[in-house]
Amino acid sequence: MVLMTGIYGLFIHLLFPFIKVYTILNLLNELGDEKYFSGFLNLGNKLIQSGLNVLIALVIGMQVIEGMILPQADAIKNQALIKAVSVIPGIGGVTGTMSGALLGSGVLIRNGIGLTAMIILVFICLIPLCQMVMTNLLIQLVLAVMTPIADKKMLSGVNKLSQSFSILIKVMTYCLCIFLIVIACVCAMTRNGV
Repeated sequence: MVLMTGIYGLFIHLLFPFIKVYTILNLLNELGDEKYFSGFLNLGNKLIQSGLNVLIALVIGMQVIEGMILPQADAIKNQALIKAVSVIPGIGGVTGTMSGALLGSGVLIRNGIGLTAMIILVFICLIPLCQMVMTNLLIQLVLAVMTPIADKKMLSGVNKLSQSFSILIKVMTYCLCIFLIVIACVCAMTRNGV
């Protein structure tokens, strides 16, 4: 959870403001005769792409490590609980069997709720993503309509705006993927134990 809080902070306080600055510099770069910010913009684009790849690798790596360690600890804890209950004379065998069934049904219910919550969250997250895609399509439509009548600098600026929206859509898609990976790994980690 600490990792996810850190990644959330990176997206909110670093990546999204950087994309805003990137968009403004992209537009300013197209207004002038010379491309003063082109080196910075190329570097910024590479940093965004590399940063997204590093973040997704970090999340997957941490979730895999946690997925290897935590289920084993839970399984040992649950086995100790079932063994402790099953040594009670007279009712131990029945109680041990019931405890195993109860723990198994708890895992099944939790995973069902997790899957339902994940599906609901996907639909909630897709709404702003679809809005961004539609906005980008509208910008490209405006660009297509403006092409025969507008100035080249204006067309280039609108094209750069569309490219910035494409980067923002990619970042939002990565956020959604990281979010789903974490939920899926948590559900998979808790499959073996309560």
